[in-house]
Amino acid sequence: MMPRLLLSLLLAAAATAAAAPTKPEYILGAQGADCTSTCMATQQLCVPHIDTGNNTALFALLGVNCSINTSAQGGVWWAPDQPSYVSAASDPNYGECLGYKGVPAVSVCGASMKDVRRVCHCAAPIPSSDLTFGTGLSGGGIGRCTAVGGSTRPP
Repeated sequence: MMPRLLLSLLLAAAATAAAAPTKPEYILGAQGADCTSTCMATQQLCVPHIDTGNNTALFALLGVNCSINTSAQGGVWWAPDQPSYVSAASDPNYGECLGYKGVPAVSVCGASMKDVRRVCHCAAPIPSSDLTFGTGLSGGGIGRCTAVGGSTRPP
């Protein structure tokens, strides 16, 4: 009876794990870095979509404690280097989280700003596979072009 119970528990756990959605990987880039280089530093690719849920919870998950936005558009997205955290003490918006509300569906991975740390969505690259080219219309060969009436076309 015990092995059957253990098997049932293992199957239930496996089904739950398989059904659980995987969270996208978000990384807080270095000050002044863009998301392309931030993701590449971890052997990943930048995904040009960031879902903040229109709140600062994602920043909190990344270890950032956002100050209350009083001067920086109240958290509303307004620049391609957002969402981001202002990490330069010399910036008037120091400590604020910027652009987490109304983030466009597609963000610019290469955008950066010297005073901020960007929130980057990174994912592992798709594994490469050997590509096989079919024979198509050429039959696998490359035909010789012949000049006919001033134009070229395959024989």
